Amino acid sequence: MAPGSEWFREFFDEFYDDTHREIEDLTTGIEVAGVVAWLDLAPGSRVLDVPCGSGRHAVELAARGMDVTGFDLSPRMLERAQARARSRGVTVRWVLGDMRRLPFEGAFDAVVNLFNSFGYFGDEEDRRALAGMVAALRPGGRLLLDLPNRDAYVSQVPPAYWDETPTHWVLCSFRFDSGTGTAVTDYTYVPKAGGPPQYRQTRVRWYTLPEIHAWLKEAGAAVTAVYGSWDAEPFDVDTPRMIVIARRDAGGSPTRD
Repeated sequence: MAPGSEWFREFFDEFYDDTHREIEDLTTGIEVAGVVAWLDLAPGSRVLDVPCGSGRHAVELAARGMDVTGFDLSPRMLERAQARARSRGVTVRWVLGDMRRLPFEGAFDAVVNLFNSFGYFGDEEDRRALAGMVAALRPGGRLLLDLPNRDAYVSQVPPAYWDETPTHWVLCSFRFDSGTGTAVTDYTYVPKAGGPPQYRQTRVRWYTLPEIHAWLKEAGAAVTAVYGSWDAEPFDVDTPRMIVIARRDAGGSPTRD
């Protein structure tokens, strides 16, 4: 990845919080219910949420009796996650680190990567991060990747649209680079009370199902199911999500660089 292109180190700030708060409130319970059902989790199951962000999934899983570890690059997000756990009265193990270098081997019954949290690093480093997730599983453990369905998004997302937060109007400008498979979104935050706008940008590699299949196989895991939404729709060109369920091979060691 080119120098200076690690946008994700600064993006998850108060502007991100305001833009995504309503989405998080609406979807967290639905997403966690899907995780529990599709990964066949029971109270006491050891679960790694990576990256865990503000802890909305990790805390909800802990509230359902799971033994949860949340792993994230952002100290700010982990502070928010800790506060969320305290407010719910649950215990989660929080770890600060880079998902390209996960320090776990065979430690978890399940690993989850949720809500557009994959594709930040470029092909080689994304592949390394995925291999690390597989390596973190016990043999037979399961992985859930919640990815956007790029075919649907490219055809359905308008090139520009307005959003709103309690304090800002937000102009979102979207483009997809078909040469690199990268979705680029520019955010312009215009204060409702007046003042200069603020600018943010995301650059996320959107992978196809065959690419994810190949990387998982290389890492020592096999895809067992693919859903197109949290309602368990079959994955198709028009479904909004690409939710991949994979199982780590029972024998041998996963491959990671």
